[in-house]
Amino acid sequence: MKNGTVIFDFDGTLAWIWARLLARALKSQTWCYPLLGTENIKQVPGALKTLSLLLQAGYSLGIISDRREESLGALLQSAMIPCGYFRFVKGSEDGIFKPSPDMFNTTLRVMNCTDPVLYIGDHTDDCRACWGADREIEFVGVLTGLCNLDEFLRAGVPAKNIIDSVADLPDFLGVTEEDANEIWAAMYR
Repeated sequence: MKNGTVIFDFDGTLAWIWARLLARALKSQTWCYPLLGTENIKQVPGALKTLSLLLQAGYSLGIISDRREESLGALLQSAMIPCGYFRFVKGSEDGIFKPSPDMFNTTLRVMNCTDPVLYIGDHTDDCRACWGADREIEFVGVLTGLCNLDEFLRAGVPAKNIIDSVADLPDFLGVTEEDANEIWAAMYR
């Protein structure tokens, strides 16, 4: 995919939140969410550089997360990731969570997104939501969150679509810093 829309999950993909990692260790997620505050967030190393490179290379960026939509702006700010990098930021509403593809279907329809779509996530629910969507969405799993390599492989994610972190996404897409800078400069000639 040389252009298009790249959509990210938030927790475990762009940022780490201590309570979510604790929940993983304890094999329960839901009870930890009320403990989350914006002070316990750390950006995944390389996330900001990856987002910048993809923007410079002409990709449109978005977020689709199971987290409540009203909390995502504050969480992005706490992780020091500019909200302005994203064409859309969509959280769960009305009790709809991944692996339901409804958030993808609704968001992509409302945003009139017709270009190729790639979704980056840290959980097998993320890939199942992509694969159940009304249109083709390619999935890339990152190993910085809830699922490990074996879990992704068992879910049917091809090994070539599993990367260590979002820092490896430019290489996956074939985006170099030089290419991104050339595209960016051409836009302003």
